[in-house]
Amino acid sequence: MELEFVYEVHTDTSVAATVRPVNPIPESVNFDTLETEGALDDVVFEVVDREKGADFYFLHPAVLVFSERVYRSDLATSFEFAGEIVPLKMKGGEKLYLLNIVYTLPLLDYEKSKYGEYDELGEPEILKAVYDISQLECVSSLFKIPENASKAIYCTTYADEHDFYRDYHAAGFTGLKFTQLLKMKMTSTSNGWELKEVK
Repeated sequence: MELEFVYEVHTDTSVAATVRPVNPIPESVNFDTLETEGALDDVVFEVVDREKGADFYFLHPAVLVFSERVYRSDLATSFEFAGEIVPLKMKGGEKLYLLNIVYTLPLLDYEKSKYGEYDELGEPEILKAVYDISQLECVSSLFKIPENASKAIYCTTYADEHDFYRDYHAAGFTGLKFTQLLKMKMTSTSNGWELKEVK
C-alpha cells in the first residue's frame, strides 16, 4: 500500500531570495486565514539578494511567493484550491505572485498537544504536536492549522485532487524545503478503509 505524508513547508532562504515591502503592509494583513481583500494592491515590493535564483521567494512564513514560471505550471491548481493568489506590484518589474492560504484543517489534537505562550495574534507556541489524522479530509493538499495559521504552511500527499508535494518535485522547482511530520497508510477495517499513522 502506498504511503501518504504530511509536511511542514518552509521557504529555503539559503537558495531563495527575499521579497520585502517598500511601503508598509497594512496592519489588517497578518496572513492568518483571512483573504487580503485588496489590502496589498497599493503595496510595492522589491527583491533583495537577487543573486539567488530559486522559483520561490521568502516574504513571510505563512505565505508562498513565487515566479511567473510557477504560476503557469500545474501547481497553480493546487494554489487555487488553497486560497487566494495575489499578483504583487514589484519595484523591479518582476512578475511575482503571493499565495495567501485560507484553507484550514483542524489537524492538531488540541487536548493532547502541549502549548506555550500565546503571541499578539492569540496563537499559542506549539511545544508538542499530537495529530488527529481522522481530520485529514483534504480538498486542497496545501493548508494551515488554526493554532498557528499566521506562522506555518502544511501540505499532504493525501488529497482529493492535486498533490502539491509531488507536482513541485516533478517540475524541478526550487526554493522550498519540506519537513516530514506524519507518515500514514490506508488500512482495511471492518468498516472499509481507514488512514492510520505509521511510526
